[in-house]
Amino acid sequence: MIPRLASLIVALLTPAAQDAADYCPLMAGSTWTYETGDGKPSVMKVIEQTKVGAQDCWKVTGLAQTYIVSEETWLAASKDGVSIHRFSCKSSNPVAWLKSPLKKGEKWNQEVVLGDVKATFSFEVIGEEAVEVPAGKYACIKVKTTARDAEGGAAEFLTWYAKGVGEVKSEFTAGKKMGERKLKKFETAK
Repeated sequence: MIPRLASLIVALLTPAAQDAADYCPLMAGSTWTYETGDGKPSVMKVIEQTKVGAQDCWKVTGLAQTYIVSEETWLAASKDGVSIHRFSCKSSNPVAWLKSPLKKGEKWNQEVVLGDVKATFSFEVIGEEAVEVPAGKYACIKVKTTARDAEGGAAEFLTWYAKGVGEVKSEFTAGKKMGERKLKKFETAK
């Protein structure tokens, strides 16, 4: 009886693995407005559902306003996670951006060619963390992403995702450039 009770207590106290798609709500019309460290507003919006090859994807604008190479990005969500299937530039393959299960310690790597630049992305789920931003307080999953190109360029991102909301905070460093954005307002599709 004691071993079964101990197992039950451990199971109840161990954070459950999270489905990554729950942390990136993709619906046409959903809009995220962020404050940035340089005072410029940043707006991310889901425009429409479309196909990239045979894959159903959501076209998102503004994802790159702070740090990614593409102003338009095509995302897909599934039981396996959230992947980027196309950037504004040609990409060699989808990038597993958030991978299920989202649980502390999970790591994955992804190689991709963006335009003519070969890049390697490394991801690690740091764990759960409460975050307060202008839009409110959120229970988040914190993910560290490191991007490296073949010429030695590197960038590091820390991103906090809230269930049902998506990205609520991000910080990045790329060489001497640093930045952040914090969620000011999230509007779901009407």
